[in-house]
Amino acid sequence: MSKRSKAEFIYLDNNATTRVCDEATHLMTDWIQRCSNVSSSNKLGLAGRDLIEKAHDDIDKLCSLRGGYHILFTSGASESNCTIIHMVVDAWHKNVGGRPHIITSSIEHKSVLESLQQLADAKRLDVTLIEPNMYGVIDPADIEAAIRKNTALVTIMFANNELGSIQQVRKIGAIAHAHQVPFHTDAVQIFGKIAIDIPAFNIDALSMSFHKLYGPPGVGLLILRRSFVDGYKLQSQIAGSQQSGLRGGTENLPGIAGATGAIIGNFRKRQEKNARLEQLRTLLITLITAKLPIVDYAEFYDTDTPSKLKGKALCILGSQTKNSYLPNTILMSVIDYDHDFCNVKFKKILDQHGVIVSIGSACNTANKNASHVLDAIRAPPIIKRGVLRVSLGDFNTQTDVRNFARIFLEALSTC
Repeated sequence: MSKRSKAEFIYLDNNATTRVCDEATHLMTDWIQRCSNVSSSNKLGLAGRDLIEKAHDDIDKLCSLRGGYHILFTSGASESNCTIIHMVVDAWHKNVGGRPHIITSSIEHKSVLESLQQLADAKRLDVTLIEPNMYGVIDPADIEAAIRKNTALVTIMFANNELGSIQQVRKIGAIAHAHQVPFHTDAVQIFGKIAIDIPAFNIDALSMSFHKLYGPPGVGLLILRRSFVDGYKLQSQIAGSQQSGLRGGTENLPGIAGATGAIIGNFRKRQEKNARLEQLRTLLITLITAKLPIVDYAEFYDTDTPSKLKGKALCILGSQTKNSYLPNTILMSVIDYDHDFCNVKFKKILDQHGVIVSIGSACNTANKNASHVLDAIRAPPIIKRGVLRVSLGDFNTQTDVRNFARIFLEALSTC
């Protein structure tokens, strides 16, 4: 198996970041050469305000906001996630008193989990972690059962970045609202793959990052329902008059321009793109399982002693029910019944042959960097050791998938 040159690669790590599209590049290049500060009253400053107003209009229409929401540009979803949590906790302490309670899940992004843990360690809030089922899906009934009198926020991600499993966000939001609790969702992995009607989905706050949908890194959104802001008296975590006084700092106009370009490029023929991603996903699984036996994760769930077979097999993790998983995401595990398979070593082999994927865990399953998501779905070591995530993007082709499958199987035969 010949190694590829550094200039050639098959990029299959689009859940980590995506290639910036031409529309975003063009607009960013234009605006990065301008001297415009929105806070200035000169002609250049007014042009910047027009850009932001257009960006707000585009997002308002895309998400069916109908003017009922604040649209804040941030440095990315991590900032947005941390901001909404701190906003809610600060407001509760100031306006209600006592320690607030927040409900989340054990498969959230680290920006959510670590923010909550830091505040819990400081005795500023109580946290309930909802565990998913074996497919990484949260039962809305578990959320309802966890709500208390002092529950200040429910925050559940829309779709998981590793498993690709999609949550019942509309139902979760409805449950939260029935108990007068606001609902936040980290929509990083799904924003851009579907148009989200935020009011219809009962969402009070939403986080996202544009580098996940062919836009620039360092630009994200925090969308906040106006009645939520007013009712909780939410205040900025970064002081300043910009963005309705809810997020200070001079606006990143080149980044915002790139974000508007990403929205244009990403959502053009989106349904067709999603259908093509689904076809590529199916093709990839078909090509690999034609040579490698496939086994059901239910056999391994929460057990250290799966049935003993011979050789290697493949296990697909996460929900496999239509419309309950991201069309571009496959979390697979290579199971070796005879030896301790190591995904770190296997990934290095793929890297050498120009294939870029990620690993959701490490072959050293005691490693502190091992995936908390795999822990949450009770994956045993034999699963953790073999995990690879393949995440397709709009620029990937059938040739990419076929070449990946060939390289994958050839590499596997040497391990």
